Amino acid sequence: MRRDQRGEEAWAYPTLTLKWAERYYACERDLAAAMLDDIEALVAERGTGDGT
Repeated sequence: MRRDQRGEEAWAYPTLTLKWAERYYACERDLAAAMLDDIEALVAERGTGDGT
């Protein structure tokens, strides 16, 4: 089994799951930002939505 930075095998799984969580939530953040960009582009294309 590969050891983590602290040299303790007991930390291998928690370190791995933390790395996964960071990647997962970074992707969620990026997808949300892209959706907001898409909404802004749609609003700009169609107008303000208040009839103008």
